[in-house]
Parts: sequence; C-alpha cells; structure tokens
Amino acid sequence: MKIALIGAGPAGLATADHLQSAGHEVVLYDKGPIAGNITRYPYYMTWFSTKELLEIGGVPITIPADKPTRRDYLNYLTRFVETKNLRVRTYHEVTEVTGQEGAFTLHLKKQ
Repeated sequence: MKIALIGAGPAGLATADHLQSAGHEVVLYDKGPIAGNITRYPYYMTWFSTKELLEIGGVPITIPADKPTRRDYLNYLTRFVETKNLRVRTYHEVTEVTGQEGAFTLHLKKQ
C-alpha cells in the first residue's frame, strides 16, 4: 500500500519506519527540514530524557553523554533517515488533501 505521511519529526519518522518495515511504500512530506520544530529549540539545549528513551526504530544514539543536545538529536534524526532509507520530501508543504478512501491526492507547494 502507498502511504503519505505529513510531518517529518520524530513521530512521523518512527511511523514511516514501522510502516516501511511492514512492507508499505511510504513517503513523508514536510514543509521544512527534517524535524523542523526541533531546529527552533535553543541551540545548546540538552534533552531531559536519556538517549535510550529518545531512540527510535532500534537505531542507537551514539554520543558519549547520557543526554543529547539539540544538535546531537538533529544529527541523529538525519542519520536515522539515511540508515532506514526513508523517503522524505523536505520543503514540500501539503496544502490540501482531496479524494476519497483509497484514492487520495496531495496538493503540494514546494518551497
């Protein structure tokens, strides 16, 4: 089944990985970069959660510290996309979804 996901944050990436592992053809669309909302966090912010709790899809966060910084996590998510071979269309805003069950059309605005 072909599946389009809107949003390439951690939840979207984890969902895409799960669906792709189940044999579905998945494409993620995001109006900005991968994990765009996280790019707005303070530059040297450190997560409260440990790296083990932030990991997705069995891909480890490989940093010496116990808790990743914003920069560490953004690098991790980019590596996750590459490792899992996820199809992510960054800077593609979904402006409308039309159609009906089984036959949807995404209307995109490339930025």
